[in-house]
Parts: sequence; C-alpha cells; structure tokens
Amino acid sequence: RKRQALSNEVLEGLEREEFVPFYQPQFYADDLSLRGVETLCRWKHPSRGWVLPGDFFDVAEDLKVIGRMDQQLFRKASADLAWLRGEGLVIPKISFNVSADRLLLADLADSLVAAIDPGTRVAVELLESMSLDSLSDTVRWSIDTLKERGVAIEIDDFGSCRASIAGLIAVGPDAMKIDGAIIRPLIGSDQHLRLVRAIVEIGQALDIAVVAEGVETQEHIDILRAEGCTVLQGFALARPMPAQELAAFLRDWPKVSAAQ
Repeated sequence: RKRQALSNEVLEGLEREEFVPFYQPQFYADDLSLRGVETLCRWKHPSRGWVLPGDFFDVAEDLKVIGRMDQQLFRKASADLAWLRGEGLVIPKISFNVSADRLLLADLADSLVAAIDPGTRVAVELLESMSLDSLSDTVRWSIDTLKERGVAIEIDDFGSCRASIAGLIAVGPDAMKIDGAIIRPLIGSDQHLRLVRAIVEIGQALDIAVVAEGVETQEHIDILRAEGCTVLQGFALARPMPAQELAAFLRDWPKVSAAQ
C-alpha cells in the first residue's frame, strides 16, 4: 500500500513539475577553478520537503517515467543556465545522469544540445553498471551520436562494478568518476590509496580525465591532488544546491569566470 501511494505521488509530482535540478560544482584539482556542475534530481514534495532520489527512483523506474523526469530536468536546467548567464556567471560544463532507457531514445543528443546554453558544454554520465563490455549496437550508436554532437561521455561510479580496460577503450569516454565509496575511506587506508593510484594510472594511459567524488576533507583534496586526479567533487568543496544558491556560491568562489 505504501508503494502504491508513493507511485501515485510520483505521478502527481510529475504533473505538478515538482522534480527540480540541484547542482553540485566540480573543480580542477590543480587550482580549484570551476570545471562545471553535475545535475542531480530532487523532489520538492508538498508535505515532506526535499526528497532524495534514493527514496523514489526505484518507483519511478517501475513506472517507466525516468525519461519524463529527465526532460523536466533538461528544460529547467536550461532555464537556470540562462538565468545564471544573465547574472554574469558562466558554467563551463553541465553533466546529466542518463538512464539506459533514455540513452536509447533517438532524440537524446538533439534534445540535450538544443536545450542547453551554447556557451556550456554538455556531458552525459553513464553508470558503469550498464556493462561497458557488452553494449548493444543501439547503445553504441547512441553514444557515437552524442559524441558527434559535441556531448562529452563520462563513466559514473567507476570501481563499483566490473568493467574491463577493453570496455573503457571501446566507449572512449572523456572522463571517469571514481566511486565515492572508494574515495571516502582513502585517509589512513593504504589499500584504497593503491586502488585510487591504479585508477589514475589507467586514466592517464587512456587519456581519460579522472574525477574523484566523495571528497569530504582537506586531507582528501591534498591526497587526490598529489595522486594526479584531474577533478574533485564533494562536500569538502560544495554540496548540491538549487540555482539561486549556486549563484551565491559562485559569486564568492575566487576562481569563477564572469560572462562578458
């Protein structure tokens, strides 16, 4: 009964457009200048306030409405980027987590590129659980189409599932993100340090940028910078936030380029 009630609420929330984008900034490790933002879905529930995806995503998948959520996020993110540019703030890159079903839709590349401000590069984050080693021809075609339209491809949560080096080479992503479950225990763990070092070496060998998520302390920042991670993301630098808070945050961040 609870699940059925939640299903009804999700459908009603879609109709009322209660699903909105939050943005978590990403920073280059060497100088902490802004690399871009990752778009994360939040549900502004009328009685429960902000609800995280872990509390509704499985239900939304069962209802097959993830594509509709994505569309709402694309459209609202586009409006937010335009507003930020009007405030004199340029977001160099914006990334979206895209479901496997959404990836198969032929209009994904066109809808992404058309929706987002041309001054901001678009990236699509693919879950490593999509099995990089056994991608269908249709998925490969979709990835190639995205690349042709200038959309960057990134592998999310690298290290959480199995993926061979051959799979990485086949996809040819612009970046791969080390799972936060590997980053958070890094301090004081030689095992996790060796694992991060190995992933960074893979990225360097394949010319793939390495993004560390789950960066929670200054010590994390220092270690990951020393190990050669390209980009840092986590609570030590910035939490996910709505567009208005993002604008205030970026105005105070010392290394954000203003729109000309």
